Amino acid sequence: MKIGPLRHRLNILRYEVSKNNIGVEKKIYKSIKTVWGSIEVLTGKEYLSPLGMMSEVSNKITIRYLKEIDSKMRISFKDRIFKIEAILNPNEQNIMLVLLCSEIKASD
Repeated sequence: MKIGPLRHRLNILRYEVSKNNIGVEKKIYKSIKTVWGSIEVLTGKEYLSPLGMMSEVSNKITIRYLKEIDSKMRISFKDRIFKIEAILNPNEQNIMLVLLCSEIKASD
């Protein structure tokens, strides 16, 4: 695997439920690891819904192999958040992972 294309600094986020000092549960995505990767836009579309004009962007994110990653996690890059839809391990070689993601708004 050539490392040159892995030029984006990505944060892997895991969903966690924590309690504050008065016992109220708070649901957050917490950064668990920072990795180098590449982001490639696959498709994009806009459509009209009852909520107004909506857009969807599908991305392919490539990172080095990580055993602990799963589809419940998210990826952040600068001010962008990506929801992992599928995890591909090309040829089952455990060298790299291809993450098929949809870009979401930070409030989703």
